[in-house]
Amino acid sequence: MEWARSISNRYGTISALATMGIILLACSGESVIAQQEKKNNERDTAVGVAQKRKPNDRGGRDKPRRGENPPSPARAAEPDDSPVDLARKTYQDNGGTVKRQPRIMAPVNVEPVQLNSSGENDREKIQVGKYAGFESAMLARQPFYAEGTFGIFTTAGLRLNYIGTSWPYDYSAQIKFASTNGFVTNARRTSVEAGANGGYVIGDNYGIFSGGHMGGEISYGNDRYTLYTLNPAPERRNERWKIGASGRNSYKGTTFDLKGNYRSLAMTGDSAAAERTLGGEASVSTGWLGLTVGGGANLQLTTLKGTAINYGRVNLFAAYTSAYFKIQAGANGDFAGNSDGTSSDKILPSAELQLYPLRGITLSAGISGGINPLSLQRLLDNNPYVSSNPLVRHEVEGLGYRAAVRIEPWESFGLRLLGSRRNYDNYSYFSARTSGTFNPQYDVATVTSGTGDLYWQIDGDDLLALIATYNDGKLGASGTRIPYLPAIDAEAMYGRRLSNIPLSITATLHYIGERTGATDTLSKPVALINLKGRYTISGHFDAMIELDNIIDQQYELWSGYGERGIFGSIGIAVRY
Repeated sequence: MEWARSISNRYGTISALATMGIILLACSGESVIAQQEKKNNERDTAVGVAQKRKPNDRGGRDKPRRGENPPSPARAAEPDDSPVDLARKTYQDNGGTVKRQPRIMAPVNVEPVQLNSSGENDREKIQVGKYAGFESAMLARQPFYAEGTFGIFTTAGLRLNYIGTSWPYDYSAQIKFASTNGFVTNARRTSVEAGANGGYVIGDNYGIFSGGHMGGEISYGNDRYTLYTLNPAPERRNERWKIGASGRNSYKGTTFDLKGNYRSLAMTGDSAAAERTLGGEASVSTGWLGLTVGGGANLQLTTLKGTAINYGRVNLFAAYTSAYFKIQAGANGDFAGNSDGTSSDKILPSAELQLYPLRGITLSAGISGGINPLSLQRLLDNNPYVSSNPLVRHEVEGLGYRAAVRIEPWESFGLRLLGSRRNYDNYSYFSARTSGTFNPQYDVATVTSGTGDLYWQIDGDDLLALIATYNDGKLGASGTRIPYLPAIDAEAMYGRRLSNIPLSITATLHYIGERTGATDTLSKPVALINLKGRYTISGHFDAMIELDNIIDQQYELWSGYGERGIFGSIGIAVRY
């Protein structure tokens, strides 16, 4: 599950919809889609660290100025037209196998992410695998974006995004649709997503809430696909709802954060399952003279088929920041209930040291561990063919360690390296297929990994991005390799904008190393070569073409479910 989450849904030829805007060089606008509840992706590598903010002259209240709105859920819906999304891998401090990783021909739930640019205020953040956006000189950023694509295997996609701001409000809406008859018999799939987000900057005369920010979001998703390894192939339908709200404010050096959401999942078709979650998070921190202390709580009340699989965490920390280093120490207390009636709890220390020897360079090392919550939804995010009646046990991670280096002397260049070793008392993975589906398995495990990525905007017309990951995952005392986890996963992207004609071309190479399946049999490595092009017809219209897996590699990500071979599509985009 370490690697499979993002790429497992790839067979939905939906990449014609999703990846087109993401890695094309000539596209503009980017941000995070509200998908996937963000899965705590905003978490810095220093757990619970509050960003430094300079108080103004209003009693120390950090009131945003016009044009400087604080982060809002509405930003989550900006068109995901960032040209680089090679690295969807985010290292989470509290660990877990449920992670985003490089996609193979990304499915519809694309979530491009933006690396914080180099500078004093954000140098605490050292999340490997995120890239800065590349604003095209040819395409102006505009509030409305729409694109439609058509491809072989009767594939069609539509994407609509709208973003806007009107002080003190910011808002957005998005719709996605994708459909394909499939590249093999009975591999049809349809996906629909819709959502709306909004934020509001609170004015003066509201006490401690003055100058704060609050926002809300609502999203809906519906996926239909077949378990096509069976004959006849039953259809599975997953319907998801999410409603959330958040609020943030800083007052006289004290920062408050509140988040709440309700999520539901209904699985029907080949079998039935229902999951509902009511969750909330709260954190507070305060600081003086470089010292920051704070804490937080996270409670997720989840029921799966009427069985409670709740999760909770309480954490405390203290940090000291100077011009040259930052040191933080704390502790986490976690508790969780599993679907088989058992429970888990873990109390562990956490620590982080960051050094800033030169501007644009950050060195980091730390230790962490705890319980990583699982649910049916998160298992589905890893493997769309998971059993509808799985045994859900939250992952329990012992104390592990990590080290990272970030070199970002300019916004146009970034190099990040991260190494970690994680020790699990209870690790989730998938093994053999039973009646077309996979049941999660659990075992003791050790996962050693290293990730490096490079982003280089060479000039106004050339962009290079690379990411490579090495994984060494072993199960139990026997040291058996973790199934479906490749030893090496690497991706490279080069984009070129031609100067004599309004055309941009993007080439990507994705290498997936050898990996085991349900048995110890090794799957051969594969190399996927993709080409994409975008021609600017006018200031508002673009024509697009996409060729994926040009050398027609045949491979599987999950046993019995072959992945798509060569694929082509054309499309048109509109911006206003």
